Amino acid sequence: MLASDGWVAIVRLEPYRVDWRSPEGQWLHGAPLPVPIERMDGADRRLYEGEPRPGQQRVPVRWPEYLPPFTIGWRPMATFDGKLVIRRAKSVRNPGTRYDVIDRRGHLVRQLLLPPNERILGFGRESVYVVVKDDVDLETVRRHPWS
Repeated sequence: MLASDGWVAIVRLEPYRVDWRSPEGQWLHGAPLPVPIERMDGADRRLYEGEPRPGQQRVPVRWPEYLPPFTIGWRPMATFDGKLVIRRAKSVRNPGTRYDVIDRRGHLVRQLLLPPNERILGFGRESVYVVVKDDVDLETVRRHPWS
């Protein structure tokens, strides 16, 4: 992720951590971040596969043994004050939308938990914008204070 001030964040999988590169080329390597080890079971695979449509065939997938700490394919976001926000992987045991907020030293500074039907869209100077999906899949955007 490239921040507006030229810093680059790289989210590492094993071990789960964030490394930062300054605009001058200096590296700051983050320490491993705390993450529970969750075995990926059949219920978790069904959560990610979703319900098949009539006539749809499932493509065989090679599932990992353990749930990854963050959502693969989702892009981390930067807050206005230079922190990194990483969307955590959902599981049947943890169905909410979870985020880790990481500072420029690679430390976890806070965790956010949103209901399963909400996700962060982006950040402003003093606000976080959240998309809320209702029971008929209508999405609305809400603004919340961010400090």
